[in-house]
Amino acid sequence: MKERNLSIDFLKFVFTLIIVAFHSIYSLKNINSYYSNLWNCVREAYIIVDFFFVISGYFLWKKIFNSPDITIECFLKKRFFRLWPNLALSIVLFIISTMFFVDINFRISYEEVIPNLLLIPIPNFYHIVPINIASWYVYVLLWLSVFYFSLSKILSQQVFLFITSLLVFFSLSIVLSYPNAQLGMWDKNYLHLFNGGFLRGIYGLGLGIIIGYCTSKSVVTVTTSNKIHFFYSIFEIILFSMLIYYMLFSEVKLHYNFNYLFMFIGLFFCLIYQRGILSNFINRLTFLNKVYSYSYSIYVMQIFSFQFFPKIFSQLDVVGINYLLFSIVAILILGIVGQEFINLILRKYYENC
Repeated sequence: MKERNLSIDFLKFVFTLIIVAFHSIYSLKNINSYYSNLWNCVREAYIIVDFFFVISGYFLWKKIFNSPDITIECFLKKRFFRLWPNLALSIVLFIISTMFFVDINFRISYEEVIPNLLLIPIPNFYHIVPINIASWYVYVLLWLSVFYFSLSKILSQQVFLFITSLLVFFSLSIVLSYPNAQLGMWDKNYLHLFNGGFLRGIYGLGLGIIIGYCTSKSVVTVTTSNKIHFFYSIFEIILFSMLIYYMLFSEVKLHYNFNYLFMFIGLFFCLIYQRGILSNFINRLTFLNKVYSYSYSIYVMQIFSFQFFPKIFSQLDVVGINYLLFSIVAILILGIVGQEFINLILRKYYENC
């Protein structure tokens, strides 16, 4: 199996663009019928964040499995400096940009800024929306990654996987026990005790860890016959097409949106093994490897599409599909430039990691 799986990177990049579009449309869905129709198409795309947790859990398992000597302290340090700089840059740029548009009232206060910058999970203790809409995902990813990694260090592999399976079962059960079995938004509270964002992180990362274990060479061996390649190709194309269709184009959504998660897991298994025509084709596009590396930076820059661009573009009378295209392109540029800036500042640190 190749060291770098470009088909997974491709999946993250495509889903990142969909999430950016999701938040761009969300901020304008009450303006007119055009945006309302667009919103009806993408309204369940938030489930993609659960996909990101699964992918992160898979790579977390690879880190646990392939780096048995890494300490908890070292892991926390590396993970923090991989996640925090992009988020901090996004928040700082956003605050600076608001200073030049005094007629736009964002009501920014240090009560919100400092916890966001310190990656403190404020939505669990206060009714404060993070300045950056991506903040909740970043701190859930950081602290739960450290939690799972720490468990793997103090428990045997069998016990660790057993505890992880129990956490996935109970966290997913809590969410699905609510009406309509919706996987919920990050700020939803369950049983007056559990924050929705952390529950999504618990079962998402946990599922990814279990997938990582199941797809390790010591557990599953996949043959390479032409028949196997054919079936993998069919599954890849069908599952990817169904996900895109139901999340973006179909006015009729799946009754239970956790079905999206199960479809994604099936697709993810296929892309891990790289036996189908879709994954093999994507993995040949090695020139796009650099583009895929900007996914996380683009994701955290979407604060502008959610809170800033709608007000600016409405003043410039940029509406309809033009607004959506401008917003996505602008976030792409911000994400790329921001990542290159961070790479320049932290290059020596990253080289030593």
